[in-house]
Parts: sequence; structure tokens; C-alpha cells
Amino acid sequence: VVTESLEATKDPSRGSFWTKVPKLEGCSAIPMDSMAKYCLVARGDAHVYLRGAPTTTRAESVWDHVGALLVQGAGGRVTDYQNRPLDFGMGRTLSGNVGIVATCGLLHDDILEAAKL
Repeated sequence: VVTESLEATKDPSRGSFWTKVPKLEGCSAIPMDSMAKYCLVARGDAHVYLRGAPTTTRAESVWDHVGALLVQGAGGRVTDYQNRPLDFGMGRTLSGNVGIVATCGLLHDDILEAAKL
């Protein structure tokens, strides 16, 4: 199960990056807003939360992603598409990161590999 921002579903022309990840083929997506996306991954009800894409230029607001700590505390992984940890020390935004990949851990490397294509 994949969870993604409700924002990602509002503009069909943008498409969703996760549909290009071979290991996620046939998965269903749960679009939602709020920290609930991180909570679903942390408790194992979703395998992946993706925000943006490998070509994302928008800097995310730090307060929207503190849920990353829940995923990490539950044993999952959270990085950007370039496999860098989220840098909450850059001020009000995650300006040093490119998108967000949060997983239960199992598919993380596969998603990062697909992001290189």
C-alpha cells in the first residue's frame, strides 16, 4: 500500500512517481493529507509514503514532516530521493532535500534505485 499527498492527486497531468517504481506495480494508493501518512507507514498499514519526485524543486516546510521521526522510531527509513536524511536544520524548509521517501524499510532501496532512472 502506498500513501501520497492529496495534493498529488489534484493535478492528473503531474502523475505520481510511485507508479513508475516496478516493485510497486499493482499497488493501491491512499491519498490523504496531514501526518496520517507517516502514521500509516510507522504502524505498518502502508509500505511507502512518497512526496514529490526525483526532479522536485519545491522545498517542503519542516513542520509538515516531523512525522518522519515516527517512521524512524518504528524502524522505518526516511530520506530524500538522493538518499540523504531530511535536514531539519536548514530553517523553515527542507531546502537541502529533494522530495521525501518514507518506507517501512523493505522497499526503500528499490524506490531510490527507480528514482535514478
